[in-house]
Amino acid sequence: MLSKSFTTVLLASTTALAACGGGGGGGGGTPGTTPITITNLGSVNTSGISSGFASVIQQVSQDGMVDAKETVEVFEWVNANSNIDTAELAKYNVDINGTTYTLKQAWNMLKGYKALYYDGKEGFWSALVDSGEYNDENDTFVELKQLAQNDDPNFAEAIGKGEKTVEQFKDEKGIVKKPVSPPVVEEPVEPKPPVVEDPVEEEPVEDTPVVEEPVEETPVEETPVEETPVEEEPVVEEPVEEVISVVSEETRTEAEYWLRLDKVSLSEEILNTDVESVQEGDYLVTYRVTTFVTPETHTHVYATDTYTTTTYSDNSVVEELTLQALRYRDPVTKYPTATQRVERLEIARDSTGKKQDDYVEESDHADMGTRTPGYVADAGHYQTDEFAYISNKQLSVSNFDVAYSRGWTGKGSTIVIADTGAYTGHADLDGNIKHTKDFTGTGVATSSNHGTHVAGIAGAEKNGVGMHGAAFDANLAIAKVSGGSSYSFSNAIKAASWGKSLGSAAINVSAEMNYDSAFRKSIVKQAEGVYYSTHWYYGEHGYNGAVNEAVKWKAALGDEQVLVKAAGNAGYDYSAGMNQMATATDANGNLILDGQMIIVGNYDKNNDMINGSSNKAGTVCTTMQNGVCIDAAQIKDYYIMANGTAITSTAENGGYVTMSGTSMAAPVVTGAVAVLHQMWPHMKGKHLVQLVLVTGNKDIAGYDENVHGQGLLDMDTATRPVGATGIPTTGRTNGGVSAVAGGANVAGVAASQMQALTSVMVLDSFERDFYIDLGDMTQDVDTRTASVAEQMGAINYFAGYMNKDQHVTVPFAVTENSNLEVGVGESTGHYLGNSFTGTLGTTTDSNTVYANYNYTNGGFYAQAGIGYTDVNFDMNNSMMVSADNVVSTTATAGYEFAPKEGHTMGFAVSQPVTVESAKFTYRVPTSRTLDGNVNTKLQTVDFRNSDREIDLGTYYKFDITKTGIKEVDTVTNMLGIQGNVKAFAELRNKIDSVSEIEKRGGINLNLRF
Repeated sequence: MLSKSFTTVLLASTTALAACGGGGGGGGGTPGTTPITITNLGSVNTSGISSGFASVIQQVSQDGMVDAKETVEVFEWVNANSNIDTAELAKYNVDINGTTYTLKQAWNMLKGYKALYYDGKEGFWSALVDSGEYNDENDTFVELKQLAQNDDPNFAEAIGKGEKTVEQFKDEKGIVKKPVSPPVVEEPVEPKPPVVEDPVEEEPVEDTPVVEEPVEETPVEETPVEETPVEEEPVVEEPVEEVISVVSEETRTEAEYWLRLDKVSLSEEILNTDVESVQEGDYLVTYRVTTFVTPETHTHVYATDTYTTTTYSDNSVVEELTLQALRYRDPVTKYPTATQRVERLEIARDSTGKKQDDYVEESDHADMGTRTPGYVADAGHYQTDEFAYISNKQLSVSNFDVAYSRGWTGKGSTIVIADTGAYTGHADLDGNIKHTKDFTGTGVATSSNHGTHVAGIAGAEKNGVGMHGAAFDANLAIAKVSGGSSYSFSNAIKAASWGKSLGSAAINVSAEMNYDSAFRKSIVKQAEGVYYSTHWYYGEHGYNGAVNEAVKWKAALGDEQVLVKAAGNAGYDYSAGMNQMATATDANGNLILDGQMIIVGNYDKNNDMINGSSNKAGTVCTTMQNGVCIDAAQIKDYYIMANGTAITSTAENGGYVTMSGTSMAAPVVTGAVAVLHQMWPHMKGKHLVQLVLVTGNKDIAGYDENVHGQGLLDMDTATRPVGATGIPTTGRTNGGVSAVAGGANVAGVAASQMQALTSVMVLDSFERDFYIDLGDMTQDVDTRTASVAEQMGAINYFAGYMNKDQHVTVPFAVTENSNLEVGVGESTGHYLGNSFTGTLGTTTDSNTVYANYNYTNGGFYAQAGIGYTDVNFDMNNSMMVSADNVVSTTATAGYEFAPKEGHTMGFAVSQPVTVESAKFTYRVPTSRTLDGNVNTKLQTVDFRNSDREIDLGTYYKFDITKTGIKEVDTVTNMLGIQGNVKAFAELRNKIDSVSEIEKRGGINLNLRF
């Protein structure tokens, strides 16, 4: 709560001034005298002061914190001296935690802190002093923790000056009060109307006068007569029931509260489509993997209840719910994992295809991550004594040597180590520490053993001495946020803001809170790996207000910086406390930190298991409302492991020390982020987080996501393409991508013609650019439709490409021996036998107009043809932007003669249809920029035939009844057999871009009976 530097310097200075009549420090004088000399008191020596508060100050121990007894004495002294002359205090300055204040400001701060921490809580402090133990289940304790987490010296000063109130502080900082137990809401009872009874008419009792006869009195002596008293019958009155009437009615509207969650299932849709290549024997088989999901809309419903309280004349009170107003939050679409299903479709099988390992980076671009100069492309080169210093395994188990061999060492990246400071003169740190900032006022190197050790794990230099860090070329920014006895998360937030100003890629927090008994006792296991807290504060706001803390951290981190945090060493099955910031969710259902946090568990490579002391990947719901957890994620989604067991790293004495814990595992991951940031400086913080998580190695014994989260950090996989690689289809890296698929089945296209497609940029799931060669996406095919030798004469080569019902030819006579044959037709799925699919465009159909000139003279025949083809492409999800008309030619010349009756022999030379020009234009992604723009270049590829196919053929045919063999002809005539025999042979030259000559031949016997 209060530090020594605050109380000791402030109160000692104040006491000295009070004891010396305001003259301590040499700046005294009559209040109000001008000019006033401002004197900085610094640290005031109180050893000679015996009056006032000096005795209290001298009792303050040197442990860096103010204990309970000291706190009470401090605040009681403030009470006793509340009328101190603040005008005199204004003449002096004092340094508190590295900030200079006037003594008047500091005094008012102390008064404000008293109002916040002490006033109204005297009983708590008294009990704490008397027992020597604090009750962490006490509601006052929870409130004090909230106040301390939201420390604001300026606000405290304003409270001390009377300008603001404690209640205003609580409202502004979001201090949560324990809710009053809600009244028992009874079933509404309809008030009974007052009973109106029929009036009872009483018979009037008439007094009948007695008329006495006059008696003549004779004086006689009367004998006394005893009168018998007449007992009157008591009159029993019927009770009259009281008439009950309504005295008053009051309405009360309660604060809005969460009522329920409405879920509606939608139609199944495609969640994502990936292309996966698997080596199956000698083949690389490519599958299209489609994931389907049934989405749900989640609508949170909130209610505002209005009650009517009726008071009756008999003092009875009836309360009933008379109105419930409902508010529906905008529905949020969720994609439940349980509804997902996967379909796999084989789309290619290639014996020479590229595996993902064949992706290589092109030369570095000026605006992209630059590989470390002089790197060696051999992982073994980096397996040095520094790499595995003594028995260190944190680098080898996560394959950092492979990342180094690809040129990624963290160079140019900055990471913040928010810890106990560091010994900046250490031989393994002095070159990499570029920035330091002390948020405690105690000195960066003082009591810095923990921080020095952590800094070395993340970024110690590779200099041939001792050990080196995960990112040995990274820049270290040392933020001292703790004096050694405890960790200040509030100072760590300031360090994150400082890191943001430095362009830091990540901030390392190797600390976690101890969970108090109230929290531990409130934990309920809901399912395997899933827990929640029933505590009134921790259950809805996260431990120590993790939800509110996440808001502060998000502001400090910005969008680029990642928070890497140790899971904690209590051995719990869950990681709660400040780890819950990773799952803290706002009112709109979004993660407050937007996925910019990684929680790191301690893997023990020596035993190949998670260290028993490490907190595991189970989740404690951060915000539980009415029995429903509204968190948008679970801890396991942001949990990764790194070896943090028995790591020897830098020590504050200039040597080395061995430590274990999640504090040691976290900086391994922080170094990994620095390495990946060097490789991909354009990536946002949340994408760097996902890159670390999705590439985690789950191939570990007994893997359980509720224990191991996303597995073990793997820098080999993290520096490769991840997920579906594809061609960017928009001008932005965060736009759509099209899977690299399909190709071109074309005749005779040489590799040199595909030069424009040899370095095409593809993006992976994290918008990272890799470069591939699409030149091998063409497959040679034989597009010839017929053979002159086999057909035994000139043929219409174009006709074979047309749909039978969509082809028309018209002959025009030119001379007696020649004609011009004009044709037009449509082809489906190809042009002239060539077809494209996928990345290079997809052929839908084509229309060809052609003309063949035919000439015959005796046994000589010749043909020449030319064609123009308009090709239609589906250019969606491809690089194609346009296609010119295709120009093609064909030619044939031959001679035939009859060696004897019924026999024909011929020779021919022909050129089947040859594509002379097929120019298609592509928008080729060439690179990307830091701000996410895709650079492209228009490239034209001519898919013409690189060589002409020339076919040489000969043929022979004869009538079966005219073989010239008398015996055979006699038999065939006698049996009435008719028919012919045909034989051919040919040599095909330059069929495709590789083959040279193909020899063909055949005999055909046709008989009719």
